[in-house]
Amino acid sequence: EPRMDGLGRAVSRAQWSYRRGVVADGARAEASPGLVASPSAAFLLVDTLSNTASHVGRGDLSSALGVVRAANSLPFNDGLAYFEVTFTQLHQARRISVGFLQSSTQTLSHVGHTRGSCGLAGNSGWLYNGSELGSPFAQCTEAMDVVGVGLLRETEEILFTLNGVLLGTLKISFEGEHVPAVAMEDSGTAVSFNFGDVPFVFAVDDFLIQHRANYASLSPRTNVEFTIVRKVLMDYLLRMGYKNTLEKLGVEMGEGTLWTTLSFRAEVRELLMDGKIEQAQEVLRSHARYALEDELVQNALHKQMFIELIRQQRVEEAVCYAREHFPRPSAPEELETDVIALLAYDDPSTSPVQHHLSLQRRSGVADTVNRAILGEKGETDAGALEIVVKQLVVIHTASSHLPGAKKQRA
Repeated sequence: EPRMDGLGRAVSRAQWSYRRGVVADGARAEASPGLVASPSAAFLLVDTLSNTASHVGRGDLSSALGVVRAANSLPFNDGLAYFEVTFTQLHQARRISVGFLQSSTQTLSHVGHTRGSCGLAGNSGWLYNGSELGSPFAQCTEAMDVVGVGLLRETEEILFTLNGVLLGTLKISFEGEHVPAVAMEDSGTAVSFNFGDVPFVFAVDDFLIQHRANYASLSPRTNVEFTIVRKVLMDYLLRMGYKNTLEKLGVEMGEGTLWTTLSFRAEVRELLMDGKIEQAQEVLRSHARYALEDELVQNALHKQMFIELIRQQRVEEAVCYAREHFPRPSAPEELETDVIALLAYDDPSTSPVQHHLSLQRRSGVADTVNRAILGEKGETDAGALEIVVKQLVVIHTASSHLPGAKKQRA
């Protein structure tokens, strides 16, 4: 008896091989990861046996946002973690999104709107990658459409499919574990997850063969003189103020503004990474007073000071600091994503705005201050590495418009 995929089409045993990681003797691979709903989403009915979920409304409200996610991350089979979702029922508003979330994220937003997530919106076909600012990616979805999402480990990309057709791939960050997720906003919406219990609509095996061939073909083109790579790396470390790293690499002191300002730029970066905002401001007053007066720098330092007060549980001081240094938001929506939202949670470290407490944010503030210092000293912050990246983007964009480029990529 032939096996059937999500669209009811018969598939061969060869096509079925990836789906559950079947080996030569036909043994089953990992069990389904299971489903869970967001804690506050009692209006979502989840059946863990059939891997289905439906939105039944909340009281008198027909619209309420809830998230259904896999209880565990998917295994990588041949370097790909892939699943599909069938929209078995779809409200006319089509306010639904599907993709991956970081397993540590507790969100009440659509998939892709928060840091560490990436998702496709059903009502617009737009793609959202860790931000509420999306971009056009596909057509709007309809009832019974099958959307597939996969993570490619080697190239650190996410891919999306629609009814068995590849929509495209996108480079993303692979920090932490990611789990499949669907966000639904309207009652009457229902979905069915396929983690490989039945054959996928998308021809995964054929895709993996082509993907591995493309990935391997890039290797011969990446041979670059080591001395050039080292020079670009040293320029980046020097320009960004990573003094300790340069010393560990045995780089000797040189001449010019980048070298003469290195010590205090490194000191400022180290203080900011330790959350010592006031001490960093004192160093700036002594060595780069005009950089401290830069509006972007002031805004970044004020917000980071507020964050550090929250981190130290000095909430009253943080409130007073915000009143003195923060402008009033131009719209109420800004309060939901700005650092001031940290005040709304007893434990901000586990809240939807926990990213404000991350080391990555401290690093971003340090980069902003470093750029301002270089600007004051008459140096551009665009180093060799950034110039190379920009050139590669220009070349890639130009080559994609050459005659026959589309045929070569197909």
